[in-house]
Amino acid sequence: MKRFAALMFAIILILCSTACGGEKITPLAQQEENIFYGDVDGNGTIQAEDALLVLKHAAQLEMIPTGLPALLADVNHNGSIEAGDALEILRMAAQLIPPVPYTGGTTEEPAIETKEPSLETEEPPAESEEPVAGKTLVAYFSATGTTRSLAEYAAEILNSDLYEIVPKDPYTDADLAYYTGGRADQEQNDPSARPEISGSVENMEQYDTIVLGYPIWHGQAPKIIYTFLESYDFSGKTILPFCTSHSSGIGSSASNLHALAPDANWLDGERFAAGTSKEAIESWLHENDITPNKTIDSAEIGKFDFEKKTVLLNSGYEMPIMGLGTYSLSDEECYNSVTALLNAGGRLIDTAYMYGNEAAVGRAIRDSAVPREEIFVITKIYPGEQFANPEKAIQDALDKLDIDYIDMMLLHH
Repeated sequence: MKRFAALMFAIILILCSTACGGEKITPLAQQEENIFYGDVDGNGTIQAEDALLVLKHAAQLEMIPTGLPALLADVNHNGSIEAGDALEILRMAAQLIPPVPYTGGTTEEPAIETKEPSLETEEPPAESEEPVAGKTLVAYFSATGTTRSLAEYAAEILNSDLYEIVPKDPYTDADLAYYTGGRADQEQNDPSARPEISGSVENMEQYDTIVLGYPIWHGQAPKIIYTFLESYDFSGKTILPFCTSHSSGIGSSASNLHALAPDANWLDGERFAAGTSKEAIESWLHENDITPNKTIDSAEIGKFDFEKKTVLLNSGYEMPIMGLGTYSLSDEECYNSVTALLNAGGRLIDTAYMYGNEAAVGRAIRDSAVPREEIFVITKIYPGEQFANPEKAIQDALDKLDIDYIDMMLLHH
């Protein structure tokens, strides 16, 4: 029930954002002594804030008092307070329909049904905070423990997952003895050597940044790092390498790895000596703009913050709830509408391939002084040819919008 009401809330605010700019619009022909359906807060005007009160009530976030306020909230007179009432209030606030006078004359009316959800349908509260998608993984190989300690520092600083690259056939002291013809010497001299790894990273696709640590062996990364990089698709991911060594620098050890993940965004690596402090690792991560993973309480997902005018998505991102739906808006009309929205403080814009106005939306955003990261853009791909080739459809949308990225991509039905 709560999630349904929350979804309706977002949809209503997208479609009816004209009334949500914060202006108090006095209903047509309203007189001081009259009472109108929709004036839930009793301040003599019908406005977006009244609709928000109704939606909070429908989502069981803040209940409307019984009596006259509840009666005025039941705009469609069906005996319950729900999202449909909020939609009617927004239409009245935008002067799309006339206000309806309340003629009951008394607060002694039957109680309005609040539709409390049953215990069976209520979701249990979250017990812990969970990292959100798009997070960082610290992966490392350490034969002697030197690299391990620095990797653990990085994972602790970033609140990230930590993965140890463990050889299926562990290295012995004899294997690691330099210039003895042992196993490590042989592997480093063999371009085709790929030592097998025990285990694998679960759900590698959830990570967008990889901090990759390894020791320097004969001036290069151990060949088991090559195995690791060839085991996953790192396209579009950022990889920040670091090595540990008593004397050798990182040299070409990092750049020689680039060909193994050519579609990744490789950052310049760094060499650290044994005993490097946690503070030094933190400073290095900060210099490379690698920030701690964001965590959220899953119980907060779907909740609306009416002061910030946002709703928390399960991705961990906050979506504005005041915005504009651009259906049926042509090029200049769309451009002017988006410009007016942004100037009025709205930050959510809904468009679609089938609306034919993605380019106008993008142009208005680019011409605006509002920082891109403050704007939340939704677009959609359409059944048929676009569903058959979603990669091309998404790229086409990116090209038309030309705003660097799309915040939410939906399937249009």
